Amino acid sequence: MNDDVIQSISAHLKGLGIDNFSIDAGQIRIGSLHWIANACTCGETGCDGWALEPILPVGSRGDRPRS
Repeated sequence: MNDDVIQSISAHLKGLGIDNFSIDAGQIRIGSLHWIANACTCGETGCDGWALEPILPVGSRGDRPRS
């Protein structure tokens, strides 16, 4: 991620009222959760161009071994 992207994502998060975050190696950490930012193409007037998607730990998607 370049500095312009990091600044834009930071502004997005602050606009959502989130101040306790860090951005490192292309991931956003908010509390104990990790997210990735994808470019949003919704076209809505108020959209700032970012959509956050959680990075889920392995096994947290409801995957269960079959017995």
